[in-house]
Amino acid sequence: MGCWGWDYAVTSYQWHNYSDFDRDYACIVTSYSNSYTGRSVGAVTGALGRAYNFSSRNMTFALGYPQGSPFAGNGIHVCASTEWYERDTYPGDGQVAKYIGCDMTGGSSGGPWWLNIRSPNLSLEVPALDSSDYTDPGHPGGPYLNGINSHRLSGYVDEMGSSPFRSTSASNESEDIFQACFGYE
Repeated sequence: MGCWGWDYAVTSYQWHNYSDFDRDYACIVTSYSNSYTGRSVGAVTGALGRAYNFSSRNMTFALGYPQGSPFAGNGIHVCASTEWYERDTYPGDGQVAKYIGCDMTGGSSGGPWWLNIRSPNLSLEVPALDSSDYTDPGHPGGPYLNGINSHRLSGYVDEMGSSPFRSTSASNESEDIFQACFGYE
């Protein structure tokens, strides 16, 4: 596949200076050429769309390579969760992190939280039995990145946290950081 260097990286001020888990997001712009194909990494490996400002009740699939006990770190694991809750882990910053039920351990950090994983053959899709948009949102396209494996709260072993992907009038939201990277390209 080749190797890509990086040209530019952006993260939030709160994460960089204070390790504020409520704003733990960043992006890296990779070079357009590499040692093998001379194409962008997304053109070779594929790319995901992003979803932001979604309700905290959409079905989420978190993926990662956990390596802390009982995991060995050599295989991908998936957590599926229909319910989230939100909590301010760094009081006073006006932001909350979101949490799902998930037993992944260290090593899974940075793994994607996907919304709307669907079969490429939509005729194989089966609607949710409860006709709920929360468990089967049915948004076109996808999958969409809507968070990352970031952290656990102390004492909570079966939960995984992520900064919310949002775009509001506040500064240092996830979309501000991503737009800074896209503006660089």
